[in-house]
Amino acid sequence: MEEQQIAPPGTMVYDASGEPLGTVESSGPSSMVVVSSDGPTEFDVPIDVVFETRADGMYLSVTREDLLNRGKGEVPVDGDTVEIPGDLDT
Repeated sequence: MEEQQIAPPGTMVYDASGEPLGTVESSGPSSMVVVSSDGPTEFDVPIDVVFETRADGMYLSVTREDLLNRGKGEVPVDGDTVEIPGDLDT
């Protein structure tokens, strides 16, 4: 079994384009909270998008925009429900 990468607080995180995303505030077995100095101020980053860990920080396989759009337009799985706004009878 492969061991998950866990980042200590203060670790610098870069997105797929090499731009600084922010620093790790906390991490768990499946995600980490990255705090940015520019909006939004907090990202929930899944551990599985960590591409590489270097001496200068962690590099992700996704961009800031990918993280901002995460979850939008996805099909629910495992019994999740979706509320659809508006009247479907029209």
